Amino acid sequence: MDVGILKYNKTQAPRDRAICDLLASLISRGLRGAEGRIWHGHPVWFLEGNPIVGYSKQKPGIRLMFWSGADFGEPGLDVVGRKFKDASVVPHRPAPMVDARPGDSMGLSEHRQATGQTRAGAPTRI
Repeated sequence: MDVGILKYNKTQAPRDRAICDLLASLISRGLRGAEGRIWHGHPVWFLEGNPIVGYSKQKPGIRLMFWSGADFGEPGLDVVGRKFKDASVVPHRPAPMVDARPGDSMGLSEHRQATGQTRAGAPTRI
C-alpha cells in the first residue's frame, strides 16, 4: 500500500484509524491494479488515471466517496456533484438497507460495519 495512505491512516484517532485501515484494505482488494495515493489531502484510488473511490476525515467521521457514484442508483448515496457525478456515504446518518450484490468486491454493508452503522442506521460498536 502507498506510504502516504499509511501515514494518513496513522494520523487519525484510533476509531477512525480502524475505519480507514479497513476501507483501504477493502478498496485495495476490490480494485486490484488500481493506484492508491494521497490526492487533494486524502486517500484516492485511480484506474487508468481516473479517480474511482476514496475516503476522507470529515467532522462527523470518515466519508467514503465514489467519483461516478451517481450512476450507481443506490439508496443511501448522497449525490454531491453534477459534473463528475460524485456521490458519498456520510457516516452517522441513518441510511436505507443496502447489501452487497453477488460479485461486488466492496458493498455498503462493509462500509456500514466500518463506520458503526447497522441496517437500520443505529450506531454499533467496533
